Amino acid sequence: ASSSLLLSSLKCSIKSGDVFEAALMRSSFALGKMRLEQMRYDDAAGSLETALRAKWVLDPASSSDSDSEASYRSLTSRKPPMRSTDEDDPGEGQIYYGLGVTNAALDDHERAVRCFLTALRYLRRTSVDSLEIARTLFDAATSYYYLCNFEQAISLWEECLRILSKYETPTKNDGVDGDTSAAKEALSPKDSSTKSSNYRRGVVLYCLVLAKSAIGFDNETSSLLNNAQTLLSSCNDKVILAYMEFMTGMFLSHAASQVPTRLRSITKISPAGVTL
Repeated sequence: ASSSLLLSSLKCSIKSGDVFEAALMRSSFALGKMRLEQMRYDDAAGSLETALRAKWVLDPASSSDSDSEASYRSLTSRKPPMRSTDEDDPGEGQIYYGLGVTNAALDDHERAVRCFLTALRYLRRTSVDSLEIARTLFDAATSYYYLCNFEQAISLWEECLRILSKYETPTKNDGVDGDTSAAKEALSPKDSSTKSSNYRRGVVLYCLVLAKSAIGFDNETSSLLNNAQTLLSSCNDKVILAYMEFMTGMFLSHAASQVPTRLRSITKISPAGVTL
């Protein structure tokens, strides 16, 4: 009975031969998200890959634009695309983002980066700068950081920070570059609060400090750390606060090492710099 209800809910625009693929795509995507929340990452990856394969059956054009190895195998069974207009259908960007998160959790950051970048390509077809894109940029940068590609991580985190800054102040149109629905969601009373905005930007700044300090300590990085501390001053996350204090200690230690030994007794070292 439940399966009959599921099938009857599908849009009639999908031909009968694709009804089961549409049902498989939706159910596998929902199951993948559930498994991801349960931290069953291997199971989540399997479900999301099943959803992606079902998506390719419904629309082979999606497969041809994918970086996945499985996409090339799916091209051998091409047929005219059968698109569904149901809003409940997951987009390719959503599925690839889920796969990116899953692979990152499994410590396969090379594959995670490929999934995140593919997700970005799909997401940017419908919006230019949205919080969904900022989130994907952030996670892609994090995987690059774990791969020790600090320059690329810095580039993506800076792009993420640029997008977040556009959501600080509501506009008359409630939209950003035409992305009205995303802006309205982003500017809800909860998300548009100063505390929430500061927290998001503070975390990104802190990540920039981590990447930049991995390359070298300088005044710009020290300034970013101070800005991050200011934005996260009301943060209650003990883990983030502990890392912030650790980074501050690293900067102070580096600053102290630059002071000649004979001057250390009369030198005052603080996060703001070195003074006599």
